[in-house]
Amino acid sequence: MMRLPIFFLLILAACQGPPEPAPAQKKPLRDYRGIIHCHSLFSHDSKGTYEEILAAAKAAKIDFICMTDHPPKDDKGRPLREGWTGIHDGVLFIQGAEYGDQILGLGLKEPITGKDRRGTIQAIHEQGGVAIACHPEMIDNWDDYAEADGMEIYNVHATLQRKAKDKMFMLQIPKVMKENPEGSFQLLQELDPKILERWDSINLKRRFAGVAGNDAHQNVSFFGFQLDPYPRAFRFVTTHVLASELSQEAILDALRQARCYVAFEILGDPKGFAFGAGGCCAGEDWATVLHPFGSEMTPDKSGLEDGTGMSVRYPLPAWHEEDSVTVDAEGKIHYSNFKMMTKGMAWDTGISRCYSVPPGLYRVVVHRKVGEKAYPWLIPSPIYIGPKRP
Repeated sequence: MMRLPIFFLLILAACQGPPEPAPAQKKPLRDYRGIIHCHSLFSHDSKGTYEEILAAAKAAKIDFICMTDHPPKDDKGRPLREGWTGIHDGVLFIQGAEYGDQILGLGLKEPITGKDRRGTIQAIHEQGGVAIACHPEMIDNWDDYAEADGMEIYNVHATLQRKAKDKMFMLQIPKVMKENPEGSFQLLQELDPKILERWDSINLKRRFAGVAGNDAHQNVSFFGFQLDPYPRAFRFVTTHVLASELSQEAILDALRQARCYVAFEILGDPKGFAFGAGGCCAGEDWATVLHPFGSEMTPDKSGLEDGTGMSVRYPLPAWHEEDSVTVDAEGKIHYSNFKMMTKGMAWDTGISRCYSVPPGLYRVVVHRKVGEKAYPWLIPSPIYIGPKRP
């Protein structure tokens, strides 16, 4: 009599099908060093070859390069067709373009003809690309960039043009080029507070990546001195991203998520840097940082209630400024310092922690000294903690 129930149980088990597969584990994030905003011989204002760019990238330990040539008037698609894509001798090349309306398109396959800035950004996104506002000092209407993915918070050529108005600066160049040409770019190592304030104001509303615009042309000469050869430009400033792998899709996704930081490499290798919330920043694996820079921690996403821990770690002797960013009813940006408990003395390596912070937008700027002068070294995307941004 027991055989019949057993028979039906076997039939039911067969009808249930195979067990559901276990959810795939996320790949750990890794720190990749990149160059964003680079020109080659396809641009009207550069004669640089891809072979020269690759050699410079390998010398500077660059993982990826976002090429952004000016589209030639007679054949706007030529750089995208003939320029390198994919990995070449260990370096990932991502094709894009720089447009005259202060927009970089990264990850493009076809030329774009947008009627205006909004149209250009939309066309970039339709190709699966990333839109970056470049030369922000030239932008007068930021509403046009409401759908962009990020902006240059530093641009080499823009800084040179701004400082070139100072006669004393121009007199320094020949002396530095004779005594320390490889350190000449340090004359340009300063941030524009107005640009950072604009970046902060946008991040209060939505996630917005901040990148370094190398604007590398290898075309600037001064009294016979070549100021910007690719090797020197690539060793000066970079954009690092946290990505799951070295692929175009992963790098572009990291930029969309603002998992990136600007690094003035001339001050030292930043590998090992971390700024995050909800984790201890211990060890070398980013898996120990639950919410890295660029993260948006809202109650529905993270279970946040009264506050959360935050920490920063840098691999070389340095110090950092800590800013909480708010905006008043009139739209004016205000900064207040939030204190971290530092392990070790100022200008030391180690970990700084703030065990609980209220809701807000938080970012840090890490500095290092050269002689008696302090320079900005690392600028990560901010972390937002609190209710969903409007």
